[in-house]
Amino acid sequence: MIYIGIDPGQTGAIAFIDLEIDRVAIFDYEDPLALVNLIEDVYTLSTPAVMYLEKQHSRPQQGVKSTFETGQNFGEWQGIHKVLGILTGVSLHIITAQAWKKAMFAGAKREYMIRKGEQVIDQKKMSINLVRNLYPRAASKYVTRVRDHNRAEALLIAEYGRRIHV
Repeated sequence: MIYIGIDPGQTGAIAFIDLEIDRVAIFDYEDPLALVNLIEDVYTLSTPAVMYLEKQHSRPQQGVKSTFETGQNFGEWQGIHKVLGILTGVSLHIITAQAWKKAMFAGAKREYMIRKGEQVIDQKKMSINLVRNLYPRAASKYVTRVRDHNRAEALLIAEYGRRIHV
């Protein structure tokens, strides 16, 4: 089984967990090869796959351009799934950030940052640290910088899908 996790945000990423060959791969969304690799990997393998896509919505502090781009990316991934679904039977599950983060961060050490003078939980740092613990080999290859939080989140979405898959 291949589990596909997608963080469709502005700097999103896509992650694959293939349990049969013990492989993890992550691609940045802006990398056009990511789409080609996605279609190639899933279409040419006979291994069943399931896709988990994080639902997107606007936030009060988010600008108009950012909101539009995030929504556009979310729609593009839904379109990609339609093609993959027809070609390969890949199923799509749209999940909320709240659901996967609640499950994945349960019991994790909280990381904090200061935002507008207040101490808040730094979920991006938590994502990176959790990936380093769960997938150290993949983290050493794909999650080496602070800005790789999108890659970490895509992999955690795939891992969440693996854990809840029936």
